[in-house]
Amino acid sequence: MKSDTWDETLLAEHRAHLRRPAAVAAFDALVRAAIELPRYACAPGWHGAIRDFRYDDKSSRERPFAFIVNRSDLLFYVRSSGLQRVSGGFKALKATFASATENSRGEWTVRIASKDDADRLNMVLLSAYASPDRGSDDKPDGKSREDVLEAGSIKNSYLATTFRVESPNGHIDIRVGEKHPRIDALLSHHNATEWAYITAWNPGSQPVAAEINSVAHAELIDLVGKRALPYYEGDGIPDNLGWPPERSVWIAGITRREALTIGARFGQNAIVVGELGGIAELLFCEA
Repeated sequence: MKSDTWDETLLAEHRAHLRRPAAVAAFDALVRAAIELPRYACAPGWHGAIRDFRYDDKSSRERPFAFIVNRSDLLFYVRSSGLQRVSGGFKALKATFASATENSRGEWTVRIASKDDADRLNMVLLSAYASPDRGSDDKPDGKSREDVLEAGSIKNSYLATTFRVESPNGHIDIRVGEKHPRIDALLSHHNATEWAYITAWNPGSQPVAAEINSVAHAELIDLVGKRALPYYEGDGIPDNLGWPPERSVWIAGITRREALTIGARFGQNAIVVGELGGIAELLFCEA
């Protein structure tokens, strides 16, 4: 959220300092997401002669994250108080961003040069702290931050899973945080702009009998079929070979809210969603 020191004029000056349109788009994406973080009081500022944007924890008064506004990109910092807030630690950050480095003070940095970079950073690093979307009944579409953090290991398992779609033109593999042109083509084929990937298997990420999973999957297929939404079956294939693939459904033309409702109905911790031209995103369901 905006801090008490929020300065629209300074924010505009920081934005104007950027010379590359892609960097401006990245700046806008990070700022928009920051405003939606209820735990953090965010604001543009100065660190000496350096233009920056900071995320201050409202409870602890720590500053775990900040980014510097350069001419051609943004340099995002995970400061010492933020290291424990990164799910999976530096290894996970490095796996997502090749530019991730550790400086002499033990802080982690990532160069953000495009909106795609910013979207991935928001998803991997900050999505657990975001306000859940609310509908007209003011009921949250996602779990609270505490729920998400309790499911930290579960979140990592989703990030380490390939979500395979058995399309008419062959298998399409989806990974959270990445763009998928073939999925975009499939969406366009169905004149749709949104999609979701949902399983009914193993509610709450707890293994159940194969017969129960089979019945649940059949119910999911029936539910989607009754809504006349285009869909293709597939498997969620974990990198961890100790967990079997989960039969799933990729659905075209479904809204996030509707997809979250279906995921929650089948007891799922999370679902994967996306929009035309965007990255695949992980959304936690409401219990």
